[in-house]
Amino acid sequence: MYTIDPRTGISKEIAGVTAPSVVSLVLEGNRLWAVQLDDKITRWCLDGGLDHGTPAGTITDPPFDQPVSAIKIGNHLAVVNSHIYSGTPPTSPTYEILVVDA
Repeated sequence: MYTIDPRTGISKEIAGVTAPSVVSLVLEGNRLWAVQLDDKITRWCLDGGLDHGTPAGTITDPPFDQPVSAIKIGNHLAVVNSHIYSGTPPTSPTYEILVVDA
């Protein structure tokens, strides 16, 4: 996981944060949620300079099927459940937004 300075384009790794298969991020203050294709969302607490993070838990839900995006609404995350591996063309009978505790 990296931060990027928008003025210079210089990137810097956030020490302590490892989240493979990340497809999207939600950042609120110093709290970070990493939406991962392996059916989980990892939570991180970042320091004030966004230089270092510590794990703060993992969100899983049996209906997760390759979540790809999320938005924080109050104390919840609304998560797009993609079903992207359901076939070509996609064959999932439903597509949904799941709401989980943040």
